[in-house]
Amino acid sequence: MSNGHIANYNTVATAAPKSKTYASQVNSYYGTNSTNCVLLKDRYTSTLNALPTHSAAVTQHMINASISEFVRNNPNIKTWDDLHLAQSIYVNLADIYIDTTMQRILDLHWVAKLLAKFKSTKVVPIQIYKDPVTSKLCAWDGQHTAILLWIVCTQILKLDPATVKVPVNIYHSSKKSEMRECFLDLNSSAGKKSLDIIDHWIQQVFGVRIDKSTNPQWVLTENKQKILEKYDMFVTHDKFNNEHMPGAITRIQELNSIDDLNTVKWLVEYLSITTMGNRPAIEKEVVMMAYFFNRCRLENIPVNSAYVNQVASTMLVLCNSDFSPNGPFWAQVKTAYDAWHNSQPYNVGVEPKLSKEPVHGFPFLLAQLAKSIPGIKLPRNNSNSNFMPATSDLF
Repeated sequence: MSNGHIANYNTVATAAPKSKTYASQVNSYYGTNSTNCVLLKDRYTSTLNALPTHSAAVTQHMINASISEFVRNNPNIKTWDDLHLAQSIYVNLADIYIDTTMQRILDLHWVAKLLAKFKSTKVVPIQIYKDPVTSKLCAWDGQHTAILLWIVCTQILKLDPATVKVPVNIYHSSKKSEMRECFLDLNSSAGKKSLDIIDHWIQQVFGVRIDKSTNPQWVLTENKQKILEKYDMFVTHDKFNNEHMPGAITRIQELNSIDDLNTVKWLVEYLSITTMGNRPAIEKEVVMMAYFFNRCRLENIPVNSAYVNQVASTMLVLCNSDFSPNGPFWAQVKTAYDAWHNSQPYNVGVEPKLSKEPVHGFPFLLAQLAKSIPGIKLPRNNSNSNFMPATSDLF
């Protein structure tokens, strides 16, 4: 039940043509270039209806259990006035819209937790701006509070949202970029749901595409998003339940740590080749190859699409580019590392301790590529480990 804009990041596939890949369907979430405001009821129902059947049932059970907990903890709340909300400007609950391009994806599990531990003194006025075109009162912060109050109103007290008033702070500003920056800065764990790394990514992309922000970091993120779209990959978070889908990248911190767009392009191009549209990018695959291509950039190794394709094809042949902790890449690294460790006289009696990180993976990767692709230009090994795999212990 979507209302104009895609309501839930992890279920956009339901609204897209079947011919599209899953990644392109997710990335279409960023396709809007205008504000989209929806009523509280529509925000709640579209989020719930967009969930997979099992997840929707679990979420509804959580909401129902939290309603029961609310009633048990607040026996004196029989009418809306019994809530004793903070004094501020009051508007009808029914008049509040959610700006879906400003707010994060609605998390009904978080709403359920707030509902179960409800206290009137914790209800902070909802942050509102008045849309200059439609005159709608659009919430730019406080979405979860607004939905919580909507549940109290409609599902607990059985009232019409048009008959109750809630406290809001109305900001007289048409600069959405400023409000978006405030939204990012103000959301902390103190009584609010902290922003995840994916929430920052989404806000920064929309900040450029909708608000026309020139914030350098946001522009950089938006350009990285363009690269993901070009290579049919997408960033996500496990809270969206789609981290297993083809093209998914959950190691956003690796993308964030790279400030050079060419390096991002090499990494994403590599991942698009090795995942082949059939699987997500493995976390340690992203870590290792981000490290590799970043070292290429720092040492001015001439990298182009042919170079990326050569490296990716080689890793596919050798180990299916499987960098998962129990996968073939690390199994071979362990064989090589244990053999090297046991050959060192100062390691006698010391158990080998392999680190499945670049400190041990990078020396192996360089040696393997040098063996498999004779003449290829590679960055130097900058690991602080002395580990050097023997040629006989490579693939």
